[in-house]
Amino acid sequence: MIRDFLEKECLPLLRTKGTDYARGTGDVNANFYRIAEVLKDRGLDVFDVWCVYAHKHWDAIMSWVDKRKLESNEALTGRIADMINYLLILHTLLVDHDTAAKDSLFLPGLEEYISAERPRQMVSGLGS
Repeated sequence: MIRDFLEKECLPLLRTKGTDYARGTGDVNANFYRIAEVLKDRGLDVFDVWCVYAHKHWDAIMSWVDKRKLESNEALTGRIADMINYLLILHTLLVDHDTAAKDSLFLPGLEEYISAERPRQMVSGLGS
């Protein structure tokens, strides 16, 4: 059930949205770095940018918890998939910023679910 959800809901979003956000750079996290660069004079970094985007999805989930419905047409499962993906993206940002911890942080094996062509390996370890 969990693996099916990840393969059917989460990973296709990572593939398609990651390609769009890379804007030809091959770096699926490029948009976080571009925005952080724009906001660095305000003291914000890539993790702050991630937090804003992730919090948007968390707020939608919490809205459902409060009301047991969403006002938008998007299904709750889509919001859950987005939140899972943002946690996986956070993982890749942590790996980017702590080369000494790559072995302990990286989840080996997921890159085949994302794309073999991408230089950045997103989330791994879901098994084959």
